[in-house]
Amino acid sequence: MHSAGVVKTATISPIEFIVFEKPAGRRSAAAVQSPASPAWFDTKPIPLGPDSLQAECSQAKLGKLMPQHNNSASINHSNEEDNPAMMETLNCPQLQKLRSVQEAQRDRHLAFKEDTLESLYLRHEESKSLKRREHQRIERDIDDQSIQEANRLEELQLNAELDLVEELRRERQTLEIRIHHMEGYLAASPQHPQSWLLDNDMEDPPPIQPRHRHVTQKDRDHLLERYRERDRMDTLHMSKIKVLRDTQERKYQETMSRQEKKASKVADINEKDFQNLAQVIAGPILL
Repeated sequence: MHSAGVVKTATISPIEFIVFEKPAGRRSAAAVQSPASPAWFDTKPIPLGPDSLQAECSQAKLGKLMPQHNNSASINHSNEEDNPAMMETLNCPQLQKLRSVQEAQRDRHLAFKEDTLESLYLRHEESKSLKRREHQRIERDIDDQSIQEANRLEELQLNAELDLVEELRRERQTLEIRIHHMEGYLAASPQHPQSWLLDNDMEDPPPIQPRHRHVTQKDRDHLLERYRERDRMDTLHMSKIKVLRDTQERKYQETMSRQEKKASKVADINEKDFQNLAQVIAGPILL
């Protein structure tokens, strides 16, 4: 047997060639006489020149062009053969059964989706209705509180006016009693004894009583002042009642204004809360 040669590849840019080294040991006689022996190429490498490369490239290009023409013809031929095959495939009972199963699944999915969306919509509408009723209840409670506060304030103001009227009545009554006493004091002043004797023809006159009081001009002026005070009392009392009513009306309006602002603020908060709930509810449906 011939000894196998060792193949080395050397690179000389841009041409590559193959060199066969001589195997170790002595060659046989057949190897010396046979030019086809692998050992025959150990001293003469065959370079690949530019002409050889150009020829190989031309053959490669020609080889690439020829299959393309054959492929186009084969594609047209395969399309012609695919139509009966496709029809046969579509008429296959197994595929038709699979298609029926898929269509049934699609219909069930669409029905489930519709039922789910409808149920979700109903729940959302119920949630909004509950929220709206809750807000209305809160607003009604605030209105009831406002009405109760108004009634309580009116009752307090009415009682205050009645108390004032009663106080003014007692004041007038006290003044009337004082005037009556002063009139009695001034009217009951003692007369002179001689004048009493001239007016009476009685033989035995009563004994002369000593004088216990002396009416002065100051007492008369004091009585006149009480008369003027009584005349002004009605106007003064009406003024006091009017001032009280004005004060009560202003306080009533301020209280009602605060209640209205509170109710309006609560209504705005409830409306924002309802809008936020509507947006949160509409999110999953839109998705």
